[in-house]
Amino acid sequence: MIRKNVVIPIVGLVALSLVAGIAWSKGKPGNATTLNAVMSTSGSTGVFDDGDPNYNNGTDAVQVYFGVGGKDLDLVTYDTGRTMEFVFDQSSPVVQSAQAAGLPVGDFTAEMDFFGINYFGRYRDMGIGTTAQVQADLEFHIGGPNPTTFELEYPSLAVMRLSATEWLVTTDPADIPGDPGFQASSSALLNMIRRRKQTTYGTVSMPIRFTVTIQ
Repeated sequence: MIRKNVVIPIVGLVALSLVAGIAWSKGKPGNATTLNAVMSTSGSTGVFDDGDPNYNNGTDAVQVYFGVGGKDLDLVTYDTGRTMEFVFDQSSPVVQSAQAAGLPVGDFTAEMDFFGINYFGRYRDMGIGTTAQVQADLEFHIGGPNPTTFELEYPSLAVMRLSATEWLVTTDPADIPGDPGFQASSSALLNMIRRRKQTTYGTVSMPIRFTVTIQ
C-alpha cells in the first residue's frame, strides 16, 4: 500500500549512522544496495543505539543493506560486539512474563538482526514523498555461548521516501504527513525463539525510528 504524501521536515531526530552491507542470517543478498542509516537514540521505551551512533558497514563486521530483490531492509550486528539498547516498560505483565523466561530485567544491550519487508515492493521503486507499510522482525540474543533469542515482531512500520537517496522508517504516525492508508505503530509481539519453536508473550510498545541513505 503506497500513497503520495507531502514531505515535511523531520525535527528532533538524533543521528545514528548505520551502513548497508551483506546479510548475516537471511541468506546472501545478491545485488544489495549499500546504505548509510540514521536512527533516533532516546526515549522512554524502544530500541536505541549502544552509545556509539555510528554503525558503519564493514566496521566491526556490522552489515546493513537492501536485500535480494530490493524488497527487504536488514541491519545485523550478530558476532560484531556492536549492540542496540532495549528499553522495555518494566510494569508490563507481558515483559514480566518474558523476564521469567530469561529476558533481562531493566534496560540492556544485545546484538540484533532487523529484517523489514516492504509491502509495496522494492524500496528503490518508491516515489519521492510516498509512504509504504513495512512488516519487520527484530531478533536479539541474550546470554553467553548458547544464547536465548527473543524477537520483536512489528506488523506495521512505515517507510517514507524522503529523496532520491533517503528513506525514513518509523513507528510514529506523526512522522508521516497525510493519510498513507494505514497507521504506523510501535506495537510489536514479544516472542522467544528456541530450537525453531516460538513462544509469544503478548504485545509491547517498542518505538524505533531511523533513516537509510544510499552511499
